[in-house]
Amino acid sequence: MVDQNYIDSLITTLTTKRNAIAYSMAVKGLNGIDADYEIDLIKTDCIIEELLNYIIADEESPYDYIKQLEQSSQVNCKYHETLYNDLLESCETPSASGGGGGSGTATNYEFARHYYRTTSGNVTTNSGVTGIVLPERPTLNIDVYINGFYMRVGDGVKTRDVYFSNDGGTTAKALDELQINDQLIINAVIIGTTVLSTDQVLLVII
Repeated sequence: MVDQNYIDSLITTLTTKRNAIAYSMAVKGLNGIDADYEIDLIKTDCIIEELLNYIIADEESPYDYIKQLEQSSQVNCKYHETLYNDLLESCETPSASGGGGGSGTATNYEFARHYYRTTSGNVTTNSGVTGIVLPERPTLNIDVYINGFYMRVGDGVKTRDVYFSNDGGTTAKALDELQINDQLIINAVIIGTTVLSTDQVLLVII
């Protein structure tokens, strides 16, 4: 069942993300505000507000919780519907033959997972391969940080700070199509700096 600890963990994760976005905006803001950062910041603030105002119902199942959050954030935050659908599919449905009833618990319905990685070599160009692959398939969200800086993740496009690919960077995958072992691709020129093999890359997966 959903409890306050789970919601608090999501709020903490999203607040960390929000602070990292704001910091990245400040660092890059010398050349004007980046609209992509601004959109990500507004969306993250909105979802945090949704979570802060959410009232947990008694004995609420993960399925019911995600449906409620989906409905409210779609209206208020314009969140990606297919990501919620993926999470709903991970929830067990009531068994027709077994006892117990109820919608069960979500297979991937856990707190945010943090994976610290380093690249296989220095990345100096756009579409730079990293050797870093997804250890699991995100069900709700994935964020990427390099040395604490928030990276804008391309959703089927190669023009943001980073993106994921299954063909060595030739094609960018949509976020709702990510699979285990898809590779993180870094656009070092877009970021504005070389990413060293000693730099810390953090994947935060929900």
